[in-house]
Amino acid sequence: MGHNTYKVQVRLLNVSEVLAVELDTLLQTFEHPSFKVYSAEDYIRAKLIGVGLPDGMDETRGEVLHSIRKFVKVNDRILALASCLLKSEAFFLSHHYPQDGFVQLPRTEHQKPFIPTIDETEFSISLSHQWPFIGISRLVSNGGKQSLGVGLDIVVFEKLNTRLYNTVEEFVAVFRNSFTDGEWLTINEQQDFVLQEFYVQWSVKEAVSKALGVGLGCDFSSFQVTWDLKSPTDGGLWNLIVSHGSQNDEDIMLDLNGTISLNEPEISNQGTSCIRDSNWRFCFLALRDSETSDVLGVACTCLGPFQVNDVVDKAINWKVEWTDLRSILPVYF
Repeated sequence: MGHNTYKVQVRLLNVSEVLAVELDTLLQTFEHPSFKVYSAEDYIRAKLIGVGLPDGMDETRGEVLHSIRKFVKVNDRILALASCLLKSEAFFLSHHYPQDGFVQLPRTEHQKPFIPTIDETEFSISLSHQWPFIGISRLVSNGGKQSLGVGLDIVVFEKLNTRLYNTVEEFVAVFRNSFTDGEWLTINEQQDFVLQEFYVQWSVKEAVSKALGVGLGCDFSSFQVTWDLKSPTDGGLWNLIVSHGSQNDEDIMLDLNGTISLNEPEISNQGTSCIRDSNWRFCFLALRDSETSDVLGVACTCLGPFQVNDVVDKAINWKVEWTDLRSILPVYF
């Protein structure tokens, strides 16, 4: 196998310090006619035929504003705004265009945003958010000829809602049908860290389904991941992430190969399985509190599917960038 190199950019934000008054100011800027808002298809079409860009489109502007203002809570609006900005930025970076205004991306039938192109080039992206974190993963360079997707899922370790559940075990039991027997055993063997292990295992399922572009259309229990570990471990993924971080004087980032196998190869609970036997590469990132540095959650991003026994030879460059909303705003405002 050749030693092809793949580069994945993971851009993460903590938006906890954004104020409601700042959000209102930013949305007012969106409304101003001098601020150009385009659909990605129109922008590509103008570049393709070599004509000037159209004036900012009021219809597209209205759609963008609605996608933000439809949320009642300020936190949800802030996350929606950050999502719009990250997607627009990814469009310009992928096409190597100067960032001229704002671009709204189209969506697939499964509601996954994608970057349109003028040829067969694929710019795979994936977004995820859970307050106060939001992020985007983008396949920057594809070192081979395989069609690969990136998936990202962010999970925050929320405290148990004792008004609804008496124990952690009672809470995670609600999601039993989303895991295979082996995964369920691993989750419940973690003693004091059952909740953390549950969230990390869930992030793996979400990331893979997003990379395939099917989201909730995939039955999570139809597949499982076998991890390629250098040494046996009795712990789960959460234990691996924490122990890796304690051994390295750096931000916690765990890079693993995983082989996906079908649990129910023909029919799953929600129809035909969307997964095939394949190899994947995963990167786990600890999400920390900006003040206390406590680990609040995990971001899981993945790249695949590779052919079976193929991914081990691949060099994956995970380029992780932490930024904040104010740092990307000057590009647009």
